Amino acid sequence: MTFYKDEKFIKDIRYLEDEIYKLLKNFSHLTSPLHYQGLQSNFWSPDADIYETEHLLVVVVDLSGVSKDDVEITYYDNKIRISGFRNIVVNPDKVNTYYKIEINSGQFEKLIILPDVPIKVEPKVSLTQGLLKIVFPKEEEKIIKKVKIDIE
Repeated sequence: MTFYKDEKFIKDIRYLEDEIYKLLKNFSHLTSPLHYQGLQSNFWSPDADIYETEHLLVVVVDLSGVSKDDVEITYYDNKIRISGFRNIVVNPDKVNTYYKIEINSGQFEKLIILPDVPIKVEPKVSLTQGLLKIVFPKEEEKIIKKVKIDIE
């Protein structure tokens, strides 16, 4: 009996794990403006990294298989919106069985809220080996002076 309970417990945990994964995967799209406009359908969201150096703020987005002509980048209100289309051509007539489908294709969108770092909105953008790199030069931070003010 104890073995049966353990087996059922493990099965329940795996089911719960699968449901949580599905929920989190769907939840990640809620940050998309298209979701709120009721247009969200088969959009996917590419992975991104954001890092800062002494003089730069850098955003790197994984867009393997996407042509630069199929990407649109917009900056507004300290946010970057990256959207476009990736077309992966597979002839379904020649495929007998799919064993795994993990590569997203079709329309995509990524909305990135930039950290509160003073930047010049003059980025250098490149798409090399499937990585979109957006490099913002940082502005010099304004020095806040502490000044004593006398009352007359």
